[in-house]
Amino acid sequence: MGGLRQHVVIGGSGPPLLLIHGWPQFWYAWRLVMPALARDFSVIAVDQRGRGLTSKPPPGPSGQGYDTRTLANDLAALMDALGHQSSSVVGHDTGMDIGYALAADHPGRVERLAVAEAVLPGVGTPPPLFLPAPVNELLFHLMFNRLPAMNIQLVHGREDIFFGFVFDVEAFKKLSGQAVSVYIDDLATAWRP
Repeated sequence: MGGLRQHVVIGGSGPPLLLIHGWPQFWYAWRLVMPALARDFSVIAVDQRGRGLTSKPPPGPSGQGYDTRTLANDLAALMDALGHQSSSVVGHDTGMDIGYALAADHPGRVERLAVAEAVLPGVGTPPPLFLPAPVNELLFHLMFNRLPAMNIQLVHGREDIFFGFVFDVEAFKKLSGQAVSVYIDDLATAWRP
């Protein structure tokens, strides 16, 4: 698919249901709900480009490659490769933006869309720049992750501190130490130069 090697986990039978993970996760985020969904659907959990086992192509000349339109096009190409002309789509966190882009850019491909846990640019009101301390703990990473290089330089080799804090503060339900380790190991691998 355009030089991109995508990793997917598929299970069940029935109409296709595409699951789009958020940041900083990969398909593993869906592991606990997939068995129940697989009773009624052919569940397709994909790793977005640069996450999990999906390849990490370099961005194009003007930074394209990790924008929601490109990520949505990756998913449309994946579904083509799997033989699905349309599917239901569920996205959370950054997967919400990607799912929304998939539905907007490929409306005939998305039968139903369920999204949660993010603000859609241009649709919802973005959070203010200065927030109360408890809210800031939940959102500090948004601007930090947009930095071009310093963020990786500060976090590289200390992924357990940074991502451990993110998972501790932002998780709705406390994750097991094993689950946090899986995510941190994957993120540390993805950030290696």
